[in-house]
Amino acid sequence: MSDDADSELSPLARRVLACMLAVPEGIKFTGKDVADVMPEGPYRVQKALRELGAAGHRTVRRLKKPNGQFYVEVEYHAVPVRSDDSPVD
Repeated sequence: MSDDADSELSPLARRVLACMLAVPEGIKFTGKDVADVMPEGPYRVQKALRELGAAGHRTVRRLKKPNGQFYVEVEYHAVPVRSDDSPVD
């Protein structure tokens, strides 16, 4: 994570981001799971997740499988990205 991007995030958002970036790819670990392991509780963790999204560190995509079923894919980024997945300068 860059120092510039970190300075704009709250301490809790930085800890949540670090936690999510430490999870190996392919492992299902949700915001609820983070809230379960952090003492701040679910409300503050959800607020931190929204903060990460607004800062470009978290992207949420709603996708559709070939069988018509919808699902959500959430990605966390050490470097903030825009909605088109390009890094923020």
